[in-house]
Amino acid sequence: EKSLDRDTFKVEVQCADTHTGEAKVSECTKNLGTYSVSGCAKKIQCASPKSDHYLVTEQNTVAQTFDVAVACARGYEGKAVATACSKTGQEYKLSGCKYSTTTCVAPKSQLGY
Repeated sequence: EKSLDRDTFKVEVQCADTHTGEAKVSECTKNLGTYSVSGCAKKIQCASPKSDHYLVTEQNTVAQTFDVAVACARGYEGKAVATACSKTGQEYKLSGCKYSTTTCVAPKSQLGY
């Protein structure tokens, strides 16, 4: 708090590490009133699902700023999609890949060929 005087009101806030968003301060509307803070929401932390059908690269598993790259694993085809969870502790959803019935797969080892 730099100044609580209404004529020179200046308060700076930021979201705590456990929250995300853009913190905002609104000064009080009457003398001895309470100023308000808003804009921060508790982070929703998604859990990582287990799947052999997808190749996953996690940058950020917080639902509000979710950043997970996904592709179909070898032997699967389609358009891979990762969808954020809605509650902390829930796994995020992987979808879009199905077992390929028309695609050949290279052997894991091609040593000597």
